[in-house]
Amino acid sequence: VALREARRWTPQEEHKRISAMKGLRSKMVRLTTEHSGVGSQKPNVLTFERWLARFALRRESAKFEEPVIPADGVVDVALVRDLERVMSTEAATSIAQALAMEAERSAARLSGLPPASAGNAEQQVVAIRACVKRIRALALKAQRKAPPAAKGKGVVAEWEAEVLRELA
Repeated sequence: VALREARRWTPQEEHKRISAMKGLRSKMVRLTTEHSGVGSQKPNVLTFERWLARFALRRESAKFEEPVIPADGVVDVALVRDLERVMSTEAATSIAQALAMEAERSAARLSGLPPASAGNAEQQVVAIRACVKRIRALALKAQRKAPPAAKGKGVVAEWEAEVLRELA
């Protein structure tokens, strides 16, 4: 098997890449904090790194040039599952969608190419705003309505379902 020659990145490109990654991490923390509220559980420390690692595994088969930032715009189901440990499925999915779109745009900026879904940029902006609005509404509703004192998983799930029904 012949090894293909790896592209050499300049220090300026690496600096832009690390800045983009910091921005993505910041976005994930901001969105999860907005949803979770003060005093709530935070996602696992390595949630972000696992998301990047899963892209690295997908990257080879898809032939993406970007080595680190998830450039495919795919909503990672495993990221949703990681986030579901501390929030509702709907909120976790919204956050994963927002991160996927932002990562795709970041990777496109780094490569100098338009994102694969650039034709739908206006629709993406509307979708992201709707996701953020929904997450904020869920967080406000959850803060107003305290969860039951019982620690049973079924009781908490019922409470969460009730909150989501009221928001619908």
